[in-house]
Amino acid sequence: MAKNDRWSITPWQLTSIIFGATMGVGILTLPKEVDRIAGSAGWIATFFGGLIALTAAWVMSWLVRKHPQKTYVEFFPELLGQLPGKVVVFIMIVYQISVVSLFARAFGEVVMTTILLNTPLEVIVLSMVLLAGYLARQNLRVVARINEIFLLVVLFFILGISLLTLQFVSTLRLLPLLGQGPLAIARGALEAAAAFLGFEMVLFAGSFVNQPDWIGKASTIAILGITILYSLGVLVATGVFGPQEVEKFLWPTFEVVRNTEVPGLVLERLDVLFVSVWLVAVFTTIGTYYYFGVQGLARLLGFKEHKVLVLPLLPLIYRLGMGPGDLGAVFRALRWSGIGGVVLFALLPFLVAGVTLIKKTGDGSQAQKRRGGP
Repeated sequence: MAKNDRWSITPWQLTSIIFGATMGVGILTLPKEVDRIAGSAGWIATFFGGLIALTAAWVMSWLVRKHPQKTYVEFFPELLGQLPGKVVVFIMIVYQISVVSLFARAFGEVVMTTILLNTPLEVIVLSMVLLAGYLARQNLRVVARINEIFLLVVLFFILGISLLTLQFVSTLRLLPLLGQGPLAIARGALEAAAAFLGFEMVLFAGSFVNQPDWIGKASTIAILGITILYSLGVLVATGVFGPQEVEKFLWPTFEVVRNTEVPGLVLERLDVLFVSVWLVAVFTTIGTYYYFGVQGLARLLGFKEHKVLVLPLLPLIYRLGMGPGDLGAVFRALRWSGIGGVVLFALLPFLVAGVTLIKKTGDGSQAQKRRGGP
């Protein structure tokens, strides 16, 4: 895989891509999901969920560095066998494209229930799908720069909002410290790991980094940053409302912002500003997933350009997104897609890494025998 200008990114751009792909719908629903399991210790469970994602990302970065000049579409079949490897790659691609539809639908539901109350859901979802399609038609450098530009805006705004809302946190609502107990924290960490999906961009984009030795560092910076933001967000939501109340809200993080009043600010409606910035975060998430999905599919099918696949897939993505009948069905679909993503991207890399080590050990033994060694 030759690295020309269109297919070469910096380590910082990899950090931006991981951050952009991860910070989306999960930030609004995560407090509800982890508090349901871990209670007042939801923020601790979230932190450990980030560590799960970080561990998987380290394995992915090791795999990418062990197979230079190759993408996962190329080295997975080499390691797992042509047919099994291509099947696994195809499942990954299907996952990426399918979550685009779910995220677009979740985006539509949030916007329709918060700011555009009279706008048809279909119009909101279709608008985001078309925007994602536009971004997906660009080359990798453009996608990386978009994530790079929006990273600082989203990062500093969300961090600023979290710090502003800390003043409303009651430490009593964060007790007992271990919530429902260590076992519940462990189960909550597994649930929280789904909100960190986007860390798999290490596998998809890492092959294009112009400084391979920095892949692990770049992914670590991104995931640790997200872990801090997510843990802080859950802590604030739990500390403001309490775990029992958090479970009752559709979008707990949005409710925290909506109930926050900061005297002296020019903008009194922080919730409107928050949703505006959140829209940018969701756009980068959906657009990045769609780009790497169609790019992987194009490589798997042997196409020279991924652009030819973008438009034909848009109607399918829109139809899949409008498939769930109500908001409850959307939540269930998101939860199951999160579980599937964790299984696929947190466990599979360890299997592939094991195969890589076995093959390299076998190759080393054969080379030693050819040299006449014992």
